Amino acid sequence: MRVLRSLLPALYPVFSAGTSLRKAFGIPAAPRLRVALFHDVAPDEIPLFAAQMMWLQQSWTFASPDLFQRLMRGEVELEADTLVLTFDDGFASNRRVAEEVLRPLGIRALFFVATDFIAQPDPEAARRFIVNRLKIGGSVEELPRHMTNMTWEDLSALNAMGHVIGSHTASHARLGPELSSAELMHEVVVGADRLEDRLNVPVRHFAFPFGNIDSFSMEAMAISARRFDFVYSGLRGDNHPATSPCAIRRDSLSPTDGRHLVGAFLAGAADLRYQRSNALLDRWAASSAEQLPA
Repeated sequence: MRVLRSLLPALYPVFSAGTSLRKAFGIPAAPRLRVALFHDVAPDEIPLFAAQMMWLQQSWTFASPDLFQRLMRGEVELEADTLVLTFDDGFASNRRVAEEVLRPLGIRALFFVATDFIAQPDPEAARRFIVNRLKIGGSVEELPRHMTNMTWEDLSALNAMGHVIGSHTASHARLGPELSSAELMHEVVVGADRLEDRLNVPVRHFAFPFGNIDSFSMEAMAISARRFDFVYSGLRGDNHPATSPCAIRRDSLSPTDGRHLVGAFLAGAADLRYQRSNALLDRWAASSAEQLPA
């Protein structure tokens, strides 16, 4: 992936030139629906993130979670390149970003949180969770000092700002075939139910941790499809009404990514790498849909 990230920025001008040529010759191009995925945003990265969002607003329309639902269900026609913003895990920086960047820009996002991370009793316990469960850093001492968790009050504040809270399992576990049915039920269902109880809002969106196909399974998909309306991966690709709502693609991005790299990802320059995994995820989603009550 590191090699791909070094090569993709050079491809962005090619994609951009192709788009400009189609427009110049009046050749219609189907609008795209992409979902961007961020995690923690460090304090010194907030200006970079803000500049990134303002640059994206020049060529993309940001959709709220509610509009995204309607687009995926075919209730609203996709008329322009549209981007949905999501954040994973539940880092404390997410609320600051929501207040300082998203609110002034009028962007509403989805925040996927691991319930046990939110429930950590103090910052040091949260930092141990980051190392042990989120798999960031080799030790607590290596973590940047700003890294900790949001609280229940932070999630309520995000809701009040018009954002949507989604589930990211109970403990940020990999939902692969090594987990038992009971463990999957705890991670997928119990974690989300606890979110609903504490926040008193419906939790109908779910993103499985780590986002790759090896961190999910057909059984995990079946359980997720029964509990949620929308299931999100970390596999890159376009979304449209024909995409299963339980196989939503997302582009992982960082505030430090350059504009050409971000542009190349959102233009689909890396999608081929994820084609096989997306096809398997689609098959799991289709199989799960057949088992749902009419």
